[in-house]
Amino acid sequence: NSQTVRYDGVISSNWLIEGSFAHSTNKINELPSVDQWRFTDTRVTPQVITGGIGFFEQGNNSGNYQYAAKSTNVLGDHQLKYGVLYEDVQYIQASNRTGPTLTIDGRETATGATVSILPDVNFGQIYRVTRANFNIERVTHQDYWAFFVQDNWRVGDRLTINPGLRYEQQTLIGTIQQLQTIDVESLDNFPLKNNWAPRIGVIYEVIGKGRSKVYFNYGRFFARIPNDLPARALSSNPTTADSCSPQ
Repeated sequence: NSQTVRYDGVISSNWLIEGSFAHSTNKINELPSVDQWRFTDTRVTPQVITGGIGFFEQGNNSGNYQYAAKSTNVLGDHQLKYGVLYEDVQYIQASNRTGPTLTIDGRETATGATVSILPDVNFGQIYRVTRANFNIERVTHQDYWAFFVQDNWRVGDRLTINPGLRYEQQTLIGTIQQLQTIDVESLDNFPLKNNWAPRIGVIYEVIGKGRSKVYFNYGRFFARIPNDLPARALSSNPTTADSCSPQ
């Protein structure tokens, strides 16, 4: 689901401005048909899997607010463009495991479990809990800023020079707390600052009639990091240690 509002305006014969606002949301919900632990019987070959599906996406929810403004000025042989972009991104990752919760070492899990059935010389077989999580929801947030300035400079009839500079700043935030009880002081921040990205392009028309050219381009670029990183690396996702039982 997305909405966009744009504005383009001509201030004068040599000044153009652009502005936009965009909002998008994306939700993923999964509901398994069987709510049971996932069992993998390793005593036989091939292994037999019964019960529920185990891991599933209970409900991922993302929202993105984007604000952008650009301006273009024509100054003699120069066409100067500059602008700013800000994005406010929220991503909630809610993962679960099928089956009832269980208590391990005095702690109750928030999810079901993935269980392996193993042969044992003393009991004949044991049940080993390999996966069960103590929390379900991880709330993340991202602030992204970008500013750019670029010139299109016509030098005579054949040479065009396009210098430019872009700056980007990104802050990733992760937490294990519920969205409605989030404490800003407890957030884990991972800032990515001072991302300067210069670029230059040169075009020369060899014949001068627009039918041939020699050109050179150089640029430095930074990749955006998605909020899946703070959901996994900046938010606690405690799971059980191996827990075994003969029944």
